[in-house]
Amino acid sequence: MTILKTVILFLILSTTIHSREYFSYLKADTLTTPPQSKDTIHLLYSDRVGQRLNKQFYHRATKKPFWHVYTFMVEGDSVLIKFQLDTNNHAIFTVMREVDERRITLGNLSGTLLAVPGTPYLYTREPSKNLHNTFRKFRITKKSLQETPQPFFFSNRSITLSKTIPIYFDTTYTSPVAKLPQKTAATILLAVPGNRHFLIKTPFGLTGWASRSLLKEGGISIDSP
Repeated sequence: MTILKTVILFLILSTTIHSREYFSYLKADTLTTPPQSKDTIHLLYSDRVGQRLNKQFYHRATKKPFWHVYTFMVEGDSVLIKFQLDTNNHAIFTVMREVDERRITLGNLSGTLLAVPGTPYLYTREPSKNLHNTFRKFRITKKSLQETPQPFFFSNRSITLSKTIPIYFDTTYTSPVAKLPQKTAATILLAVPGNRHFLIKTPFGLTGWASRSLLKEGGISIDSP
């Protein structure tokens, strides 16, 4: 499959499937958080394959609260989802698996939404200071969480350029597609993981790639992940 076909397929899927709509068969809860939490945290889960929990505990050393929020079975083992805030008051989900009567920590996930469909997979949404939300997929294994790599992150964010920049046919940046004048209101459609390359749509509907440095020249600042 060519990169153009991949991009078109990704755009179709991304624009028609929102995280809540994709998991419409799951229940949605807003998790209880301390007042200092910077985000509203959502959990999507199923009563058919697991049990929703709301048990609060406190760390012995720090006295900070954490919660057991959901438990379900994966390949015959019990999996527990814990929730707490990190030192910057952002949400952290800890995934633990009970193997041979021992509870093993598989990993931590960050984000403002965790979807637990009751399969070996978990899905998160991480808001970004940049121009896209990051939707991620993880597989639960015996010893860890394994992320499924993605070619792009969907953005669909509007920008207005303060200086003229070109956009290009691909990320080699050798074949220009168009020049976007100062004050152009364009749309960032996709971001390559790492925030190095961005697919831009012009008001006329043309598309082309711009690097992070090109966008910076146009007055659009994007941080590294």
